[in-house]
Parts: sequence; C-alpha cells; structure tokens
Amino acid sequence: MESTPAFRALPPTDGSAVIQTLRRRSSAVTWFRLSRLGHLYGMSVESKQAADLSIGELMSQFSSQVSRLIRDELKLAEKEFQESAKHAGIGAGLFSVAGLLAFFGAATVIAAAVAALSLALPVWAAALIVAAVLFIAAAVAALGGRSQAKEVTPAAPRTVETVKADIAEIKDARHGTT
Repeated sequence: MESTPAFRALPPTDGSAVIQTLRRRSSAVTWFRLSRLGHLYGMSVESKQAADLSIGELMSQFSSQVSRLIRDELKLAEKEFQESAKHAGIGAGLFSVAGLLAFFGAATVIAAAVAALSLALPVWAAALIVAAVLFIAAAVAALGGRSQAKEVTPAAPRTVETVKADIAEIKDARHGTT
C-alpha cells in the first residue's frame, strides 16, 4: 500500500525574476524578508511571468503559497499527533493497569505490617501506628509535589515568542513595512 505524504513539496526554481521584480518595486528590507521566506519554503513565481506581475499580484501569490504551506504543515502535524496519541493511549492504559496492581500490592504490604505489629501490640494500636506512618509519608510527598508545582512555567514560552515574531515578520513583509 502506497502512502501519500501529508504535503507536497513545491517545485524548486531559482526565482531570479521574482527577486529582480521585488528589488525594483520594493524596499530592500521587504525584498530581503520575502526572498528569505520564499527561499526557505521553496516558493517562487514562474520566471517568465514574474517581470510582468505587479507587487500586489506577487504578494497575493506569496500569501496563497504561505497559506498552502501552513495547511500542509498542519496536516502533517495532525497525522503525526494521531500516531503519537495512539501510542500514548495504549501506554497510558498499561500504566493504569500497572498502577492498580501496585496499589493492591502496597495495600497487601500495609496489611502485613499491621499483622506483624499486632504480634507485639493490640491490633488497634498496630493499625494506628501504620496509619500514622502512612499519613507522614503522604505529607512529605504532598510538600514535594507542591514545591515542584511552583516550578511549572507556561507551555513552551520560547516557542510562543518565536511564533509571534514569525507572524509579525510575515505581516510586515506582506504590508511592505520595515
């Protein structure tokens, strides 16, 4: 069975006519941004047509190509996430079973500790001592968890900042500002 890729690569071209048109009709900064973005993503206009296109038409084509690129990247990410989610779901189910079995094992060990202490003490005293030890261990774990929870930062702060910068740069390039 042949699998189809989540996105199609755009055909590579030298884009020299696009670069010449942009140099003539746009500022150097905008030209640099557009040519850099176009080069990175393989976007270009056919060389024969580029000299005849206005900057508005070039920007329109650029915008549609960026939109297509983003859609294709989202399709690819969705496919990757679906595969990862399947494995994560199976793993989570197996971890749940392991946790439940470990819980029953710990309960059995606790019952054995109460039974062992009841050989030297009354059963109620043995159960009370084991319960006190368990509550102390729970308090220590809760304090450790609280200190770790305070160290949590927002989700991917550097990624959020770089995406915001990329969006701002694309907007600036599209509107011809520096």
